Amino acid sequence: MCIRDRVSTQSTWGYYFFQSSLQILQEVSKDPRLEHIRSSYEALHNAFLNSVENEKKLLMKSQDDENRITLLALENERLIRLLELSNEREQRNKEKVELLHDEIRYLQSKPGNK
Repeated sequence: MCIRDRVSTQSTWGYYFFQSSLQILQEVSKDPRLEHIRSSYEALHNAFLNSVENEKKLLMKSQDDENRITLLALENERLIRLLELSNEREQRNKEKVELLHDEIRYLQSKPGNK
């Protein structure tokens, strides 16, 4: 892949970095004695561009992870509310059962119901 294809011109900083790197590579390419410097600089430049690309991918993945965490947190809150409602219903039902047991005991304790 050509270096030019790998740099996003949407980023002002990236564009100026790309332009200055091209100028340096062009200057160094003019003198055959500096070939080893040019190849080293180009390798460093490519490594930097790879680093920038990887950073963008990580930032996108991080954003995806943040979105997923937000969705999971909302789902967790919903489930907690459902659990609380369920616990409240269970408590009310226990109280009703206890009242019904009390009523059964009362009715059983009345004379003539034995």
